[in-house]
Amino acid sequence: MQESIHLFIADDNRLLREGLVSMLAEQQDMFVIGKAPSGRETLEQIKRLRPEIALIDIGMPDKDGIELTQALRGDAPEVKVIILGMIDLSDEIM
Repeated sequence: MQESIHLFIADDNRLLREGLVSMLAEQQDMFVIGKAPSGRETLEQIKRLRPEIALIDIGMPDKDGIELTQALRGDAPEVKVIILGMIDLSDEIM
C-alpha cells in the first residue's frame, strides 16, 4: 500500500482553502494535515507538522507567499512549496 502525501494548505480565502481541502480529500494518496489563513500561522504550523508539500497563496496577510517560502527554506527546508496565485485582469482584457 502506498503512503499518503501529507499536504498543508495556506490561503486567506476561506472558500478557496476549504475547496482545496475538499478536493484533495478525494485523492487516495493525499492527506491534508493542516490549513491556515495567514502567513504567520502557516509558518508556525508547518514547523510543527512538517508536511511534505505546502500549497501557499502568494497574497496572504502578514507574510506573503514569497516571504513565507523564504522563511521555510531556513526553518523547514525539506518541505516542497507550490505557490498559488489568482489575479483579476478583467479591466485589462478589453
